[in-house]
Amino acid sequence: MFDLEGLPPQLDELDRIFLWGIKIFGEGAPRYERVVAMPGCNSDREAWFEFLGLVHTVFDEFGLIPFIHWAAYERTKVRQYISRYGDPESVAAKLLELLVDLESIARKSVYLPLPSYSLKVVEKYVRFERRLQEWNGERAMAQYIEACEENDPERASRLIAEGVAYNEEDLDATWAVYQWFKSKAQASAIA
Repeated sequence: MFDLEGLPPQLDELDRIFLWGIKIFGEGAPRYERVVAMPGCNSDREAWFEFLGLVHTVFDEFGLIPFIHWAAYERTKVRQYISRYGDPESVAAKLLELLVDLESIARKSVYLPLPSYSLKVVEKYVRFERRLQEWNGERAMAQYIEACEENDPERASRLIAEGVAYNEEDLDATWAVYQWFKSKAQASAIA
């Protein structure tokens, strides 16, 4: 599973991703990995290359596995970062080939009696329950901005840790929706 948290251009001189999150499910316990762009002049660039290193490690360990995400944001941002900072080892190009937009697949393959296909709506339909009920992307942005402006390093770390927990829960929700769709596909194949 793959999910990003970002700042739009109106909140920063340049829109940027402040959290790159991956959660690997399969054999054994799920493994959450993330890269956080810490405050600083080069943090955006450094986080991009750290993320590419993480993806390279995942490819080395698991092979060329799909990176399942919800909606077009992740694909758009990976392309943007390739343009912005480059992709010297073609890791991001390989990642682009392996991105799977679960929201797009859901829209094309099944009608759900829901007002929208946003992850927060669909996850409730499949009975995924969040621990962080009051969290959303806007709150994650606000926490990150507050952490960047915080003078107390311990408090800044706590604020970032809360955003990281939200990102991981988004990945868990995406996994739950994926598992639900997979079970429905298997059931219809048997019928």
